[in-house]
Amino acid sequence: MAQIKIYGVGEHLGPIKSRLSCVFRSCAVDALSFPQDKRAHHFFLLEAEDFRRMKNLIRLLLESAKGSVRGPR
Repeated sequence: MAQIKIYGVGEHLGPIKSRLSCVFRSCAVDALSFPQDKRAHHFFLLEAEDFRRMKNLIRLLLESAKGSVRGPR
């Protein structure tokens, strides 16, 4: 079964986590035919600086996979 992972800044994501959980569950049930009683998602609440670093790392990995990252000249 698929697992939905949600990363975000804790101070912003924390207060709305419960509502988002219901939305993700509803979407997974409707679109992916998940069982009604399963919650196949997990929240990762990060500090703002850690989230920024992770976002930059993901960007670099995606660019590298596309071959668009250039090494030192």
